[in-house]
Amino acid sequence: MLLCRTWFHPVAFTTRSVYNALYFLPFIAILHSILCGLIYYSFPYLCVAGSLILTAVIMAENLQNYDDVKQHLGKPVFMIQIVMYWVLHGYGILSIVAYNSLSYWYLFLTPIPTVFYLATLPFSLPVVLSISNELPDGNV
Repeated sequence: MLLCRTWFHPVAFTTRSVYNALYFLPFIAILHSILCGLIYYSFPYLCVAGSLILTAVIMAENLQNYDDVKQHLGKPVFMIQIVMYWVLHGYGILSIVAYNSLSYWYLFLTPIPTVFYLATLPFSLPVVLSISNELPDGNV
């Protein structure tokens, strides 16, 4: 509310901001009561999708070939990021599976996106794709 109030009335503190709060707080409460179920049920899927996207982004930024893999495995910041994405992925998987039956064997699925990315790294080098798109005769 503190952030939204300054957009409507940039003056430091006036009576209008108090009246705006009286109008916006019930609106925010109703909006929260309507949409909280959607957030509750979609959160595990958002965790899994977010961890997949973040793992792909961090690896695409840092890894171009297998020499980079060996170099970045020794960096603690890179490994902490990968492990945190694994934790997020594992949390999402356990949240989805917990509706049916809780089994911890699904935690072995957490490093699969990383392993898949490393296994397909030679086939999808962005450098090779950009060079092939820039052929002098215009053929792709």
